[in-house]
Amino acid sequence: MMIVTVMLVAVFALVLGFLIGFSTDTQSYTKTTKHIKHESNDNEIQKEYENFLNYDGTPQQ
Repeated sequence: MMIVTVMLVAVFALVLGFLIGFSTDTQSYTKTTKHIKHESNDNEIQKEYENFLNYDGTPQQ
């Protein structure tokens, strides 16, 4: 009986969360996001990528 109760609570929580997710306004969240442009040159990116590929797994200091 306890297992059935726990399963019913889980199902009701899932359905309730699903309904609340659809009822909230999601446009207010998309309006506040800011697009940050990171400017870095290609040489820095290339060097970071080479370091990533050449890393052998030893601990760094």
